[in-house]
Amino acid sequence: MIAANFILKASSITNLSDARYFASYGIKMMGFSFDPQSRNFMNPFKVKEISGWIEGPKLVGEFANLSVEAINETIESQELHYAQVKLENITAQYANIHSVPLIIETTITAETSAEDTNNLLQKIYRNNDFVLLNLKSLSEDELKVQSKNTFIKYTCSRYPTIVDFNFSAENFSAIINQYNPIGICLHGSHEDKIGTKSFEALDALMSAIQEEF
Repeated sequence: MIAANFILKASSITNLSDARYFASYGIKMMGFSFDPQSRNFMNPFKVKEISGWIEGPKLVGEFANLSVEAINETIESQELHYAQVKLENITAQYANIHSVPLIIETTITAETSAEDTNNLLQKIYRNNDFVLLNLKSLSEDELKVQSKNTFIKYTCSRYPTIVDFNFSAENFSAIINQYNPIGICLHGSHEDKIGTKSFEALDALMSAIQEEF
């Protein structure tokens, strides 16, 4: 099991095998995509079925371009604990999202303006929300660029921040100790045939996480 003060979020869950795997490690959050345009879109009935088989993780609705009305309906019908929304899509209407905390996702690329992103976060962030920094577009070398490195460190110190990156057993410890986020995001994958998935790469990463915490 992972230490209680570190958040593991499993994202893009599309099958029961992944849900059970991550739940067995005591993850804190489990995310399902409700965006019909996403390749990871999950039928709400299927989400209900999968979530009924697991215990422990808080449920996250991962939204992209849905209206506030649709988000609220999904939060209520799925009994979600968090709503994950993209920073660039947030408008004043999002203040009307039902009383669940937001996970504010922002994708950081080599071209991202740290100043503009920080200004938006300051305007939107509410108490009990989380920030999710999606760094998957960056290489490990690009993380070391001073402007990006400083911005990531600042965000992790200023907000409860979950980091999404191309984590491996080899790079996990160095990145976590560099930025000290409150948690990280891992991802499920599609299943070709029920019950036949290999978790070899994830096993190595989960072992590295357990050793760190």
